[in-house]
Amino acid sequence: MLAFYPFGAAMNLFQLPTLGFGWSAAGNLYLWGASFALLATVGGVLAWNIASRSLPVALAAQLIVSETAFGVIGGLVVHARWPTPIEVAEWLSSSRAWFCQCGFSTIANSRGERQSWRMSDLLLAGQ
Repeated sequence: MLAFYPFGAAMNLFQLPTLGFGWSAAGNLYLWGASFALLATVGGVLAWNIASRSLPVALAAQLIVSETAFGVIGGLVVHARWPTPIEVAEWLSSSRAWFCQCGFSTIANSRGERQSWRMSDLLLAGQ
């Protein structure tokens, strides 16, 4: 987004602080923002539904845990701080299954037989 700032500044698009944040000055911005948020939400839900239906349950659970992990990391970056010891302990305890599942997992195939796979095998099979 910072790459587009010089273009917006050259076209005098950043006059909102001087004009005020009322509906008459910023109504179009509010409508675009709300429509983009709605589109991103619906698109994210559709992508999650497609991914969770086409992946094994163990792998879908890994996606949920990795989403939480990246959210925690992003929050720490935004607040510009390191995690406290209790936060590290909580994150490690909640993600220990994710670390075990990423390396090796066992699932049942359509005949009920247990089949082992590695994450790298699953990624290569999709190519």
